[in-house]
Amino acid sequence: MDEDKTYDAFICYSHEDRDVAVELSAELESKSPFYTLCIHERDWTPGNTISFNVFQSVRESRRTVLVLSEVFLKSPWFPIEFKTVFHQMMEDRMDRIILVIKGELPDSSTLDPDLQLLLQTKTYLEWNERWFWEKIRYALPHKKKSFQ
Repeated sequence: MDEDKTYDAFICYSHEDRDVAVELSAELESKSPFYTLCIHERDWTPGNTISFNVFQSVRESRRTVLVLSEVFLKSPWFPIEFKTVFHQMMEDRMDRIILVIKGELPDSSTLDPDLQLLLQTKTYLEWNERWFWEKIRYALPHKKKSFQ
């Protein structure tokens, strides 16, 4: 399944959290097993609407990593990105979301109900927690290590 997808993961983040996206791509794209990531500032097609690029990125990725921060949750783009990811997961009937929490989040009662549900029922990662890199590699699609 998912052999036709272009990316192993789409990284959703606020531009204020660019440091996380850059570190994720540096680590995951450069060390075996190598992952192919979609990051908006590098991989989106200029001229397309943002919502179309989000939709395409989600559809063409095996997983979506949501870098949740207070800044991203307050962004006007968060609801569009989150709903696209959530609906794709429901349509596919397959868990495709990896949650990475960066910093403190607002009170859960102020969050989108679907996001509240995910935070209550899914294991999530905290940015730079112990074993972060091992855990995120485990959550991403499994790849065979290449021997050279």
